[in-house]
Amino acid sequence: MLPLFLAQSDVEICSKSCYIYSSLSQADNKILNALFTDSVIKRVLDLLDNVDLAIKVPAVRVIGNLLSNDTYTKVINSFINKS
Repeated sequence: MLPLFLAQSDVEICSKSCYIYSSLSQADNKILNALFTDSVIKRVLDLLDNVDLAIKVPAVRVIGNLLSNDTYTKVINSFINKS
């Protein structure tokens, strides 16, 4: 259900979803693997381009937390290299 909230156009819903993912992105790999699918990571990366800081700030936190994990650094780099 949480990935659906990231796709919302409502700023508050999208922002709160990002903050939830930000908190969860500090978990261990088992939890990360269950929560952070390719589509979720791609959506959060897309949100980095959002002009609204209420969305951009938590999206940056999510990506920053994931980049501290070697596995997800590779995944994020693969998305960036595809662009």
